[in-house]
Amino acid sequence: MSRPDISTTPVWILRSYRAGENGQLLGLAERLGLPYRSIEVRYRAGAGPLGLFGAVSCAGITPESRLQFAPPWPRLLLTAGLRNEPLARWVQRASGGATRLVFVGRTWCSVQALDLLVTTPQYRIPDGPRVQRNRLTQHRITPERLADQGNTAHPLLAGLSGPVIGVLVGGSSGPYVLGARSALRLADALRALQRRSGGALAVTTSARTSAEFVTALAEALPADARLYRWRPNDPDNPYFALLSAADALVVTGDSVAMLSEAAA
Repeated sequence: MSRPDISTTPVWILRSYRAGENGQLLGLAERLGLPYRSIEVRYRAGAGPLGLFGAVSCAGITPESRLQFAPPWPRLLLTAGLRNEPLARWVQRASGGATRLVFVGRTWCSVQALDLLVTTPQYRIPDGPRVQRNRLTQHRITPERLADQGNTAHPLLAGLSGPVIGVLVGGSSGPYVLGARSALRLADALRALQRRSGGALAVTTSARTSAEFVTALAEALPADARLYRWRPNDPDNPYFALLSAADALVVTGDSVAMLSEAAA
């Protein structure tokens, strides 16, 4: 069977179900400077097990989501996450092998099934010709984006006096548990930092921050601290504005993506 002609089709991003991975995928696509299509799917109950068993299948998504996948196939597919791995490999196979598959983060299949794995040290992936290991994750932080955000005053930051202490809060991850007790410890540490620096606290939570943590943190923060409670698809999310405006950043250590963005 001859390979289909995919020479004029765009890059596809198969979006992850985790915000941090989506930031990495978008950051990588934007740096390529090529047209891309971003695809979001809805999963069925078996999506995770299909990935664990190394399947090559589109059975992990709903029939409605399946309608988004048809020729012409992309020249390049970027994705991340256990549930997406079987689907991404299915697209690669459906293209007759012409679609190049780049996976970001950790993979559950053999690296030899991918064209490239872009990863970071915590996953302990062995070296190989298909492995690109970076110290930090891919991200969307560019001088242009920060300058643009800095030119627009965000309500979270309006009227703050003194150096701005930006606080980026993630969520529980493996042995790192962010619950009510962690919120109280963080609030105590932020109070001490504020006293030493004379700064102003501007705090943002994220998609993975539990309601328990947010409630406890809101009650324990100093009265003059600003707190943004994360909401899905909020155009007024202050994350990039905070990265642009902050004189110092405090970042919870559960997310290598958020740490990478703060360092950038």
